[in-house]
Amino acid sequence: MTNDRWPALEADVESSLISSLSDSLTSLASLGSLGNLSASPGGSSLDNKIEPIDNKIEQAMDLVKSHLLLAVREEVDVLKANITKLVDKISVLERENEVLKTNASPEVLAKLAERPAAPPAAGQSAPGHRVA
Repeated sequence: MTNDRWPALEADVESSLISSLSDSLTSLASLGSLGNLSASPGGSSLDNKIEPIDNKIEQAMDLVKSHLLLAVREEVDVLKANITKLVDKISVLERENEVLKTNASPEVLAKLAERPAAPPAAGQSAPGHRVA
C-alpha cells in the first residue's frame, strides 16, 4: 500500500532497516570463520557477537511491524469511513425507491416485475433518467 502522507516515515523505516541490516552484515562479516574464535567455555565469545546481531534484527523487525500496523490502521479508518458513506447512501436510495414505487402507476410496476433487475450499461441510462 503506497501512501502519499507518509513518505518521510517510509524513508525513515527504509533507511533504518538498511542501516540495521548493513550493521548486522558487517558484524557477521567481522566474525569471519568460526575457527578464528577463541574456544572459551560455553562459547561466550560467539554468543557475545551474535547477541548484538539478534538485537538489531529484532529492532528492525519491530520497526517494520510498527510501520505496517500504522498503515493497516489508517487503511481500516478509510474503509470504515467509506462503509459509513455507502450505508448512508443505501438508506437514501431505499427511501427514494419506496417513494417512487408508491407514486408509480400500476403499468410501470408491472413492467418492472417482468424484467430482471439489471443495472444499465456504463454510459447509458434507464428510460426517464438522465446521465450526470
